[in-house]
Amino acid sequence: MQTASPILTGRDAVRIAAFTVATVAVVAAVGPWLHLGLVDDAFITFRCSANFAAGHGLVYNVGEPVESASNFLFALLVGIAMKIGATPEVAAFALNTFAIALMLVALRALAWPRAQSAAPSRIPISLAGVILVTQPAVWFYLSSGMETLFFSAFMFAGFAALVLRAERGISPAWTGVALGIAACVRMEAVAFAGLAAALLFAIETGRERWTSTLKLSLVFAGVFGPVLAWRWSFYGYPFPNAYYAKVDGGGADLWLRGLGYVGLWLILNWLALATVMVAARVGLRTSRIRTRVALAVRGSARTPRTTRTWVATTSRITDSSYRCCRWSRGSPRACGANSSRGAPGDRRKGSSATAPARPCCSPSRRVSPPRAR
Repeated sequence: MQTASPILTGRDAVRIAAFTVATVAVVAAVGPWLHLGLVDDAFITFRCSANFAAGHGLVYNVGEPVESASNFLFALLVGIAMKIGATPEVAAFALNTFAIALMLVALRALAWPRAQSAAPSRIPISLAGVILVTQPAVWFYLSSGMETLFFSAFMFAGFAALVLRAERGISPAWTGVALGIAACVRMEAVAFAGLAAALLFAIETGRERWTSTLKLSLVFAGVFGPVLAWRWSFYGYPFPNAYYAKVDGGGADLWLRGLGYVGLWLILNWLALATVMVAARVGLRTSRIRTRVALAVRGSARTPRTTRTWVATTSRITDSSYRCCRWSRGSPRACGANSSRGAPGDRRKGSSATAPARPCCSPSRRVSPPRAR
């Protein structure tokens, strides 16, 4: 009996530590030459953290309950570090260094299901780590004193856990925890949590579709909800002050500015974007997600909800094998019971409506649900 290897081995931990230390060393070496350093916005966070460490609360001006920092959890952690004697610059640098290590762990976790499959990924995890830690944006935000890298790490970990849910069946609660922590750092993560819930709803099937989405949502609410409730009660508003100063009211100028930021990121990070696209293409060839989403879309386009549910029941699904369907409301385990019936929608060459009974998950046969009468 073959046993699955752990997600993170001792060798992986050493490699991740080496990548993290190398990144810090590179930033220390090239920082003065590239003019890397603290940005002015970081000092807003540092002042709020200093007031918190002095016992005045996480505020910019003592006695004014205004949420001046838009990175609540990051500012809080910097303030806690200042309470025990650290400087805000060192505390922010340490948090961002931890963020790099977290992203490397998430990368290794994403490679884990590939390592157990018959067709492992051809892109070494070391290459992905090299691409990550050599990004100028990573160098900049590591030394900036800002929360961007810290926030991005938990966002990446949350969606990595979502992929592992589809690939290896891990609990969706991990996605809820990671995105909940990200939302405690910056409120934008709430929108991405909604996107993650929608993706999970599309990937899952049957009863799991509802239970998994509900579990993700409840865990996210359990992590972020109390923080939001406390902030609202203390500051009097649900969003940081920067939202009301910069975003409230919206308008075309706001959207144009956002598109400009996206375009600038694409220009500065074209290598990373190209690598992600290639890796996604390679990964989808052996990914369970592609099959499950394709089956859900195809089924919803051809049959009513009351008679159609597509189910992918194997742990390894490639482009051309292991597809299941059931033709009535019932558990996915009953899928094979209906495979003895002909499939009117099956148009492959050589297929027949009177074909002998065969398990519907057979890699040599694909079946389609009957059309609604």
